[in-house]
Amino acid sequence: MRMAKTTEVMSTRQLAGILFMMRTTVVISFVPLITTGSAAQDAWAAGLIAGLLLTLAAWVVAGLAARYPKLTVIDYSRMLLGRFFGTVVSLAISWHFLLIAATDIRIYAELMRVAFMPNTPIWFTTLAMVFLASLAAWFGIEPIGRAAEAFLPFFVAFIALTLLGAAPSVNVQNLQPALARGPGPIFSSVWTPLSIGLQWVSVGMLFPQLTPKDQRVRSAVVAAAVSSAVLAVVAAVLVGVLGTSLSSKSLFPFLKMARSVKPTRTIERIEILGTVAWGLGLFAGGSTMVYCGSRAMAQILRIQESRKVVPAFGALVALHAMYAYKDAFELVGFFRPPGFPLLIALTAGVPYALMWASHVARHLVRRHFGRQGR
Repeated sequence: MRMAKTTEVMSTRQLAGILFMMRTTVVISFVPLITTGSAAQDAWAAGLIAGLLLTLAAWVVAGLAARYPKLTVIDYSRMLLGRFFGTVVSLAISWHFLLIAATDIRIYAELMRVAFMPNTPIWFTTLAMVFLASLAAWFGIEPIGRAAEAFLPFFVAFIALTLLGAAPSVNVQNLQPALARGPGPIFSSVWTPLSIGLQWVSVGMLFPQLTPKDQRVRSAVVAAAVSSAVLAVVAAVLVGVLGTSLSSKSLFPFLKMARSVKPTRTIERIEILGTVAWGLGLFAGGSTMVYCGSRAMAQILRIQESRKVVPAFGALVALHAMYAYKDAFELVGFFRPPGFPLLIALTAGVPYALMWASHVARHLVRRHFGRQGR
């Protein structure tokens, strides 16, 4: 089996920061709109349950990668499922990287158009962000990891300041009565936030480059748990400030919440903090997705230097971001269940279930024949 050849390394702390920022940037976009739509005042509970399930999913992805620490998911998918099915899985994973990068970039471009630059063509903002992400991917994962590590304190501080600024405007009555409609609406709101966890597939590409080795699985699991806790807090504050009706109908509820509050007589327009945080997270996440996607395609096509693939992969990201969605409302529709969760279940859940089944079967066969040999 051909091993992943790379001289680049990234710390597990940097990986955890990237994963946290990737998920949280989606949290502060319009995912609360989708979550609050059916969970209403219990959106925070849906966020917590989705977090528990995502933590399990993170262990599934990282746990399998830990069994093949020197291989990428492209390598061990072929080893476990055979050349044909392994290639099919590899292509699906490459498509995931493209989908994540393109969709996140388009969401941010829509936000900038709606909130700050209504006269700027959407293609200009999209191409600018794709160019920056592709440039970072071309330089490699080490600079991306260092940049994410440098951005993380500002990212956390800006989101925390936005939430603290909104806290005095929270109406506790908007969060009551808790769990009044039973578990049904809550569980129906879990699947989209959970499905967005497909970002964790990137762990399978980056695992051979992570150090220290004994903390690789833990970093992915911790990032899933912490980012999901942030989702629950954001959902609670959103509903507390805007109410269930306005939270579920606003296109960018986090932005609307930040604009609607004024912490003091002299401090206002705190939405800029969340927007800057979103931009920092998008750069870290988008660059990582373009890097992982380019490297995956290079391995599939047996191209030794993944940098050669970055321009082509970046072009595909730009095309998908510009033409896959007509507007922000179509983006919202894309994330709604059951379509989006079902898509992720088929293209990520099923492949990982098959790879785990093959791994367990191989392990049992080796144990069986090993005992016979003794």
